[in-house]
Amino acid sequence: MWYNFFNMNIEKLTLAGHGQTISIQSRILRVVDNVQVELKGGEVQHWLYCDSDFLLVVVPETEEISLYTRIEEELEIDDEQVSYGGDDYEFSYEDSGIESKEDPVPISFKDYESDKSERIRVLTNEDSGDVSYYEGMTLTEDDIISD
Repeated sequence: MWYNFFNMNIEKLTLAGHGQTISIQSRILRVVDNVQVELKGGEVQHWLYCDSDFLLVVVPETEEISLYTRIEEELEIDDEQVSYGGDDYEFSYEDSGIESKEDPVPISFKDYESDKSERIRVLTNEDSGDVSYYEGMTLTEDDIISD
């Protein structure tokens, strides 16, 4: 099923399932997995893992939507700063929680933000120790393409 993101409300987006497509910023994203993440403070987020290494994070409570692209290289990080692509990113937020799957996975993440409001997210699987890096930003109506 095809979803036009502009006409899609947050609730429908949180229900997007495997194989469904979403149009964002002139990109067509195909959902591979939609995982509910409950953060330690009780906030629930939906992480839509999409093909081509995209991660769409939907926070129904605040109606915030962020789009991330996986970074393949390992980044050098100190507690307060990350450098990537010639830009410096300052520490802005960290949290942890549980990815609800058949086998729940404890995760933690740290966000670093540039002066251009772009973000680096460092995501850690607390069971395996695997670390993934993502570059992203919060989406606005101007970023959403309507057919």
